[in-house]
Amino acid sequence: MPGIDNDPTPTLAHGTLPYPEVFQVIDVNENESRPIRPLLPQRCSPPSYSSYSKSTFSQQSTEYDSCYDQDGLKETKHQIEGTPKKVLQTGWSRFFQSWLVHTPAVLSTVAIVYIGSAQLFWFPEQGPRIGENDFSPSTIINLLQVAAKIHEIMMVLSLSSIVLAIYRRQLIGDGVRLGFLTAGYRVGDLGYILSSPFWRQGLDRTRPWSPEVLLCSLFVFATIMSATVGPASAVLLTPSLDWFDFAPGTAFSNMRSPLIYKRDRDHVWDSLMRVDNSSNQAASCLTPHGLYEADCPARGFRELDQWVRQWRATNLTSPILFQSVASDIGRRLKPLTDEERSVVLTTTPSDFLLNSIGFFQNYIAAADVGAVSGSPGSGKFRYRLNTTGATVTGNPFSAQLFQPLVQSKCQIYDKADFMARDEVAYPTDRLNCMGNNDCESSCASPRRISPRYSRFNERRIDNDVTNYLVDVDNSTVVYLSGQISNLQDDRQEDKVYLCSAVASWMPANYTFDPVKSNVLKSTLWNDTSMLEAGGDRSATGTIVSFTKPWLRLLSPSIDQTKSHEWSALDALTSHFKGITNKPKHPADHVTPPTPKDDDAAKEILLATAIGAYLTEALARTSTTGITVVKLASTNTTLSYARLDYQRQRAINNITVFNTTHLQNDATGEHIAGDLAKFNADYFERSLPVALVAERYGYGTGKPRKTLHFAQAMLAIYLGAVVLYAAAMAAGYVFARGRVLGVAAWSDLQDLLLLAIQTPPPGGDFAGATSSRVWEKIVRVRADDCDRVRLVMDCDALAATRPLGWTAQERYY
Repeated sequence: MPGIDNDPTPTLAHGTLPYPEVFQVIDVNENESRPIRPLLPQRCSPPSYSSYSKSTFSQQSTEYDSCYDQDGLKETKHQIEGTPKKVLQTGWSRFFQSWLVHTPAVLSTVAIVYIGSAQLFWFPEQGPRIGENDFSPSTIINLLQVAAKIHEIMMVLSLSSIVLAIYRRQLIGDGVRLGFLTAGYRVGDLGYILSSPFWRQGLDRTRPWSPEVLLCSLFVFATIMSATVGPASAVLLTPSLDWFDFAPGTAFSNMRSPLIYKRDRDHVWDSLMRVDNSSNQAASCLTPHGLYEADCPARGFRELDQWVRQWRATNLTSPILFQSVASDIGRRLKPLTDEERSVVLTTTPSDFLLNSIGFFQNYIAAADVGAVSGSPGSGKFRYRLNTTGATVTGNPFSAQLFQPLVQSKCQIYDKADFMARDEVAYPTDRLNCMGNNDCESSCASPRRISPRYSRFNERRIDNDVTNYLVDVDNSTVVYLSGQISNLQDDRQEDKVYLCSAVASWMPANYTFDPVKSNVLKSTLWNDTSMLEAGGDRSATGTIVSFTKPWLRLLSPSIDQTKSHEWSALDALTSHFKGITNKPKHPADHVTPPTPKDDDAAKEILLATAIGAYLTEALARTSTTGITVVKLASTNTTLSYARLDYQRQRAINNITVFNTTHLQNDATGEHIAGDLAKFNADYFERSLPVALVAERYGYGTGKPRKTLHFAQAMLAIYLGAVVLYAAAMAAGYVFARGRVLGVAAWSDLQDLLLLAIQTPPPGGDFAGATSSRVWEKIVRVRADDCDRVRLVMDCDALAATRPLGWTAQERYY
């Protein structure tokens, strides 16, 4: 260089500034050239951020008042290439630019959370029809998944923007660790979280609330969220197959819900079973006609008889299907053994309710009752009907629905052992009386039988059974006894059985899906609900009492040609003839509940048959009412449809004829009274069957675990954005003048351009040789020529100044 021989001043390394306290020098008289390297202390404290200014910097180094070019010649600021730029922002523009990223993400997230949480029906299971075009569900779902992916990208950008904004403010302030230098641009990079620079950056874990620990925690949080918000968005936005409510008031818009069963609601599920003396019930039900008449409790005998006949194949564990004769709907009678109590539970919906819902389903298909009409046939959507039975105080059109539940228990004795006893008690232990005092008293002191004075004392008696018995009228415990004969010659295996039963009306609701199944399903259908209802002594069921005349209706005479009158119970129990025979083949064994006690299996069989027959008899009560729906009502007219008629004859219009009478326009019949009295007698005192309809198809908002997870993830994201916005607002209000926005280095490439101006730590050009290098702190500062630099060493820190607070300065 010119003048070097005459200049005793040491020469500086190429491209460095003349700061003699910081750099090693080269003696020009020496022949070898050595690289200039800063003398780095182990730790240093930066100058006070709040009090630093250009004047204080100038006082520290008068030689830094001007800048040097590459040849060591001084140059002024206007000679530096490029145009100075604003690095910092303080105006409202910084908020506007920042929230350009967050606003679309936040608004779309709120919309998706609402869509995914509200139970919305989108389209039927076969897909939507838009204009003249039919679209498959898969096409719509694929499009929604694309939308969910776009939403995921917006949320990740929003999270990255938060991390980057805080990271850049930390970079121009107290600085970040070298191992964290690129973290602001790597949100979502799981590999970086597992890398050595991240784990070896030397955070002070004893200060969990320090800015650098909080910034690292925010980065980890944002990375985890970026991996989960995508699936969460797809779960909320993508519809799934399920049942959804109709729009309010549209399902039955052309009728006045509910369905009405015209029978006194207080006597539909009567707690006392007695003969209806107002009809010829007793005379007809005790004859073979009792197996066919609708109001006879033995009406279900034929189906039960066929079911019991197959006990060797089924062990009487399969349900029995009873089909409605007026509509395509059925109900199942289900037996279930409570193994813990050795009690058989049987239940089934009431027959009148089955027919009422079946009539209504036929009416939906034939008439326009609202949006639900014609759904299965038209291909629009599939629907189902649900009852919502519950008594609401002050609402005459609300009532709880019930169904019978019978507990039955039998005990078998060898006849010889039985006849040797003085008295034998009927088995009533473990029967649940649900708090009924009469039942509990009867179970504590059950009916007893004296074998020597009983019919079983006859030597050659064949199969025999008593009728269902009660000690006195209005008793709650029903008894029955009988004998099963051995078909072999020695008759040594004859058995005597004693059975007891307790019946109750249990609250239940029902569902009917005419497309998938024609069976009316009950909430008491599954095993768990049956065991809970039958075993809970605090259950809300009503114990049923019986009279002797009504119980006699269960055993009508079906064959009078035999030596003695042959009843329905005789026929039913006769199928167990030979059950006590020694099996000639292993398949003849009755499957026992325990390997060693075959009598226990026989007791379960008998209890199942006897309990099922009593359950079906209770289900056949209250079948003489009619089913109607109210269509319209005004002060002068009332219109209703009688559903047991065809549609053409079903509509009845009741109008005011004069001051004392009404007229049925369909029949011309005159009815005494006014419209209010007719409405009260015909509708308000009858049994309401409240129904709601649901449609099957694709929609969102049905509760499930994945939905709750997705809601939680997006709620956390929204909470993070709100917390960030609150922190920014608080900083603006309570710390006016603080630089809140950093405009530069929004991309990693910008930071790389800045990093090129800063040499890496010594010996680390090919990669870090020690993990401790990641502990160094890196800051962004400016030199005297307003050139921005990455500063890592303490000496370089002393030779530079912080960026200005006013955001008016421009930097190169």
